[in-house]
Amino acid sequence: MDWIYAGNIELLNLLFSKGVNVESQSDAGTPLIWAAGHGQEESVQFLLEHHANANAETDDNITPLLSAVAAGSLPCLELLLQAGANPNASAGGATPLHVAADNGSREIVSCLIRAGGDPNLCDDVNSCKSFCLCLKLTCCLSISYYWIVNVPDCPC
Repeated sequence: MDWIYAGNIELLNLLFSKGVNVESQSDAGTPLIWAAGHGQEESVQFLLEHHANANAETDDNITPLLSAVAAGSLPCLELLLQAGANPNASAGGATPLHVAADNGSREIVSCLIRAGGDPNLCDDVNSCKSFCLCLKLTCCLSISYYWIVNVPDCPC
């Protein structure tokens, strides 16, 4: 799928005009998962315009939205949310908020909360770090990123 990574919209146009399935699967998932995971905003937009499933999943439950968050791509994240991507999708127990908290991305955390991301969801080891980070961010959006671990009042 190097043609998606390169962001070559002309090539995408040609391939889809020849009948390539927008939902074709590879080891990396669908073209949309690949493009989102590489921060290819133009490719993500193109694929969504061609009816790519914003909630497609790999065998490991990786979605385009999780890929965009892992890549730190706010533009791709926003496009996927506008297309109806689930902000609470989970892969291995990790939600987009967990990934964004791990990456320390205040802008992505804020975007996910505004889109309905649930900060009360715990990952598969009952870690509430995203909840604690999100709570702090929503109370004071100008704070620096830091970790809060083992909070006794965690609602999880």
